[in-house]
Amino acid sequence: MNIAILGADGYIGFNLMMYLANRGHDVVGMDNYSRRLLVNEVGGNSLTPIRDPPQRVAAFHERFGVTLKLGFGEMMSFDTLKLWLKNNEPDAIVHLAEQPSAPFSMMDAHRANRTQQVNVIGTLNLLWAMKEACPKAHLVKLGCYDDQTEVLTKNGWKLFKEIEFSDEICCLDPETERIHYSKPQHIVSYPYVGDMFHIKTRSLDLMVTPNHRIVYRHINRLARGRVPGPIHIANPDKLYGKNFAIPRSGVWEAEDIEDFELPEMSVRSFGGYRQLATVQVYRMDDWLNFFGWYVTEGCVRYRGEPTEVILDQQTDSENADRIRNAMNRLHLHWVESNRPDGTTQFSIANNHLANYLAQFGKSHEKFIPAKLKNISKRQLCILFNSLMAGDGHINARGSKYYHSKSLRLLGDVQEIVMKLGMAGTICSHYRPKRGITEYYLSIADQTNNYSLVKTGNPEEKAHGRTSQTWEPYSGVVYCCTVPSGIIMVRRNGRACWSGNTLGEYGTPNVDIPEGYFEIEYKGRKDRLPFPMQPGSFYHITKAQDTLNIAFACKTWDLCSTDLMQGPVYGAKTQESRADERLLSRLDYDAVFGTVINRYVAQAVAGHPLTPYGSGGQTRGFIYIEDTLRCIEVCIEKPPEPGEHRVFNQFFELYSVLDLAKKVKEICGKRGIDVEVKPIDNPRVEAEKHHYNPSNEGLLNLGVKPHLLDAMLPVFIDDVIPYKDRINPDCILPRVTWK
Repeated sequence: MNIAILGADGYIGFNLMMYLANRGHDVVGMDNYSRRLLVNEVGGNSLTPIRDPPQRVAAFHERFGVTLKLGFGEMMSFDTLKLWLKNNEPDAIVHLAEQPSAPFSMMDAHRANRTQQVNVIGTLNLLWAMKEACPKAHLVKLGCYDDQTEVLTKNGWKLFKEIEFSDEICCLDPETERIHYSKPQHIVSYPYVGDMFHIKTRSLDLMVTPNHRIVYRHINRLARGRVPGPIHIANPDKLYGKNFAIPRSGVWEAEDIEDFELPEMSVRSFGGYRQLATVQVYRMDDWLNFFGWYVTEGCVRYRGEPTEVILDQQTDSENADRIRNAMNRLHLHWVESNRPDGTTQFSIANNHLANYLAQFGKSHEKFIPAKLKNISKRQLCILFNSLMAGDGHINARGSKYYHSKSLRLLGDVQEIVMKLGMAGTICSHYRPKRGITEYYLSIADQTNNYSLVKTGNPEEKAHGRTSQTWEPYSGVVYCCTVPSGIIMVRRNGRACWSGNTLGEYGTPNVDIPEGYFEIEYKGRKDRLPFPMQPGSFYHITKAQDTLNIAFACKTWDLCSTDLMQGPVYGAKTQESRADERLLSRLDYDAVFGTVINRYVAQAVAGHPLTPYGSGGQTRGFIYIEDTLRCIEVCIEKPPEPGEHRVFNQFFELYSVLDLAKKVKEICGKRGIDVEVKPIDNPRVEAEKHHYNPSNEGLLNLGVKPHLLDAMLPVFIDDVIPYKDRINPDCILPRVTWK
């Protein structure tokens, strides 16, 4: 069968994609990868290490000989979704592309709005797209927008929704074109449904509302040898269909800083005792030269704690002499050795220096501190030149590139390049043989520090060459107001100047049927949807989805299976056990983690298990592999056209307190001693209640479930190897319903 999966990068989505593909189905997946961002937004992380989508696809092909079709897509764009369905002609559609967290929907008004918009409007888009593109497809839905634009602050790039009034925003004076920093006067976010003006070129990606202001120059003043004309500001409707250029740099003015101070800190001496390393003062020029080499070629060696600084360079290269010169200028003592792989290694046994440099992390974590990005242009050149000498590249045509495994470092270098009068674009390149995505900064010099935006007329659009389009949008839009009216923004790694802007059912005291129930009232009988009592703004979206889907089935003869799913648990499936690169995400934080997943993470991390309140809340649970099998069975045995079928997808009932005791018991058999310590309930819910939902539908379709007693020990053993990835700061709940 041809099966389309929406939300194919998620916990269930990617596991399902592998499961179905490995069983001979033709599977295509779409995701906007927002789940990764949302979990980071609340301070969480996946307990299991998850690879980038291209690496996952390459690993699956290597292990199973099947190429997964997983691509980027946004359900909030109706036209995109409709075209995707039309091109793929699915027999079944599994809808997993929603914001799945009740706590997230209760954090604040912004996140509640986002949950409602993404979930309800996304599902409505899907129903209309099915009606127009594939009305015979079977929709399988489980009862579970993110603005991509960033703004440059004094402390680096931030998503608009993350900025605060204490942040200093990178701004441009339209008269002098001088770069400076200002605190925002206003921070704006509001829901928006309508067309947005999207400008996209190789070096530019800007999407704004019709009332937004765009910063531009006239192209005829950019001819070689001519002084560029002044900056203009206009709304999109004044620019659409015209040629113009958007500036990407400016004039940076700052004073030289004479000295750099290596701060006072406590370090361990080579004799093993601790001592206070006093402030060490270096000339700033010399420090910048050395620091650039460290960022590109260096690391810190640990013996319990940072003790040595290591710099590697190719033997006989000019750069080895440059590194020696950089260390000499700081009067550092080093040992030099030639390694078998043809590199020269410099070892600096300096605890003070090693302890300071350790904060800049490993190769994929490197960054440049704010102080070193806000120095004079002359000194920025020193830092930039050493960075480029280490990891830079100039091709035969004179084009400049800077390579790094750290996206944060690429953003820092992008900022430095802008202050030097140039422009940088973060790009990526997937290497299929190695199964990795490499990132680099493409640098345009002072004569090309703008982006040309060509006409968006119909002829250009027909040939796919337009870089101006109007695109439908539904979600939250963001901005901030600064005195100069111009801010530095970035979208998908492309930076430029831009203007600013003036639980569905609940716990009823009766048994819960599967979707519909027979009722007699005042002598009359009918079969009606079972009334829902949502327990959060997230669960309200699920109730709304059910009504919308049932209406679409009745009105348009669509068919759908609505799976009212209990909490899913488990870390690995048959496919992901074959290769660690195929692991799906596993969230354990108090916002996105389900209760069993949180308990297991707490246990292996040595944290007490934390039932909410008295712990009498009872729920239905299901193992991850059973979830996949249930969906497959539903796909293989679809309902009739016009039918809205509902199954309660779970196999065992437990109270959260009994569940905690079971986790404690099994962990004890593995030598893991853990306490059960109930905490105040952050939610508004009944802690003692009747709960007896029916689950006959899936059992009647032939699903044979795994039970908790057998699978919980396997789950715990699967998690233990990754216990060092657990962040204890995100375990306890910080979101309350009241």
